[in-house]
Amino acid sequence: MRKFIDRHFALIVYLVEAGAAAALLWQARSIGLLPLPQSGTDQLSMLLAAGKLAEYGMLPGSDYHYSSFYTAFLTLLWLVTGGIPVAMRLVQGVVCAAVVPLIYQTVRLMRGGKNAARLAAVLYMFYAPALLISLDFLRAAPLGLLFLSALYALFRALRSRRRAAVWFGVSGLAAGLTVLGRETFAPVVLAAAVLLPLFPAFRRRISARNYALWLAAAALPALTMMTVNELRFGSFQPVPGNTGVILKVFFGESSPADPVVWKNLLAGLGGNLAGYLSNYELPNSLSVYAHADLLPSLRVAALPFNLLLILAMVGAWKARRRPEILLAGLLAAAFFAAHLPFTPFYRFRIPVTPLLAALAGIALARLASDFRKRRKNFAGTLLIILLFLGCTATPPAARRTVEERLTAVRLLLALDRPVAAGELLEEIRSGPRNADPPLIRLVKKSYSSLTSDRRELY
Repeated sequence: MRKFIDRHFALIVYLVEAGAAAALLWQARSIGLLPLPQSGTDQLSMLLAAGKLAEYGMLPGSDYHYSSFYTAFLTLLWLVTGGIPVAMRLVQGVVCAAVVPLIYQTVRLMRGGKNAARLAAVLYMFYAPALLISLDFLRAAPLGLLFLSALYALFRALRSRRRAAVWFGVSGLAAGLTVLGRETFAPVVLAAAVLLPLFPAFRRRISARNYALWLAAAALPALTMMTVNELRFGSFQPVPGNTGVILKVFFGESSPADPVVWKNLLAGLGGNLAGYLSNYELPNSLSVYAHADLLPSLRVAALPFNLLLILAMVGAWKARRRPEILLAGLLAAAFFAAHLPFTPFYRFRIPVTPLLAALAGIALARLASDFRKRRKNFAGTLLIILLFLGCTATPPAARRTVEERLTAVRLLLALDRPVAAGELLEEIRSGPRNADPPLIRLVKKSYSSLTSDRRELY
């Protein structure tokens, strides 16, 4: 059995992750969750655009400010499934499950070790937000798969002799597509282009020709889309008119030259950094906590983000002499730096989570080695990890809205789960001591309504 697992580990973890995605989707749909996206949501806008492209060949217009990569991906899903939303969710989840064996293979290529690769793959499987969002019509999970694919192909290229040019081309193309997935990946791709020649170990393995090939392949997707948008709309941008949208988000009606605006933006970076480091999964359309209230299987995948993050930092530091691992750590840092000006919604963290899991698996393997051989190093590292967790911990109950949790209570009652509903309601009633009196009255009023509703069920 052990030899069988060793030989087929990548396939086994893929089947487990794909099965978990399918089971979660079935559980969610059986109680009415993950329905057709509501009117006015980004998910519905992208889904409708994909449907028009698949059914009628209609390209989005100049007012469509969404990812061209993900729109094309959704269009492919539409063609494969006939546009059935549940089937599209399932296929996306099954495709995104491929990130788990890819994490395993990438750690092996980074020379992190077989045990580290296994730990990394398993760690990712216990991060609930990644599994849940892989079933929603959002680009985060497919983008994470694409980002890790770019690194995997790059490491294959660095270790290949006969097919190095092919793998450099594939890596560059995947890196370029991440920019079409989310424009904030442009600084990450630029960071990779700058860092590659700076590593002596890489310079010895990359010819000038292959480096130029990687750069050209990375630039090709964005330049192609920008050219198309220039010809169609007179907008030389990856997403037509998106620069104006971003400027409006940051500056509103103010001028970019206004120093007050810049002062406010810089003042917000600290709060955003704290949000990105925190364990709290800040939602803006798909709440992990609300779904976990109703889907117990999500609570099993209880790995907090701040633990994954600090383990990734430990792994990158302890294995920094390995150029592939150090490069991966620096690119993860570049990812966070590029997203720092934006509100730290958890879906913004998902694309880098596979890379963090890869580095975290290396950390666990190194910590196990330190525990056996260097107890002082182990104790010091453990202390750093605990201090980081203490500084970045945010109790989810303190930040979740009462309205969100009351909705979950009503659904639990409707599903004939009074015990779970009562526990959640008690958590709401014993919430923050500084809650506003109107909020307290809202909870009490809802409690009376809920108990009345519960009696009517019988």
